[in-house]
Amino acid sequence: ESAVFTFASAPDATTADVNYLCVEAEERAAGMEDIQPGDNVKCIPLSSNSGIELFPPFPNPAQEVIDLVTLSEGNQIARIDILDMLGRVVFENGAVSLSEGFNRLQFAVGHLRTGSYIIRVEASDQIEIETFFVE
Repeated sequence: ESAVFTFASAPDATTADVNYLCVEAEERAAGMEDIQPGDNVKCIPLSSNSGIELFPPFPNPAQEVIDLVTLSEGNQIARIDILDMLGRVVFENGAVSLSEGFNRLQFAVGHLRTGSYIIRVEASDQIEIETFFVE
C-alpha cells in the first residue's frame, strides 16, 4: 500500500539555509507494532553538501546520556571523540559505522565531571564539532 503526503515547512526549506529535509514516521494504529523503528526517518539532501552533518547533542545540559544525531551522505566509518575544554580527549569511540542518511547515537556521559565538553565527529576527511554541558 502506498500514499502521497504533502508537507509544509517553517522556515521555507527552499529559501532557508537548510541542507537536508528529514521526515520521521510513527505507527499509531491500535494493536500495531513497528518491528523496525530504526528505519522510520528518511532524509534527502537539499544542497550538494557532502560528508556528514552534525546536530547539537541533546539533552543539553546532560546528566547520564547524550544523544547525537548525524546525517551521512553515504555508508561510512566515523571517529567520535569527546574532549574537555582544554582539548584533552576524555572519551574515544574509534570506528562507528554510519548509515546513509539519518543516524542517532547515544553516549554515556554520567562518568564525566560537571562542565562543558566538545564532541568531535570525523568522517570523509571532514570534522564537525558541537558543544554540550554535563550537570
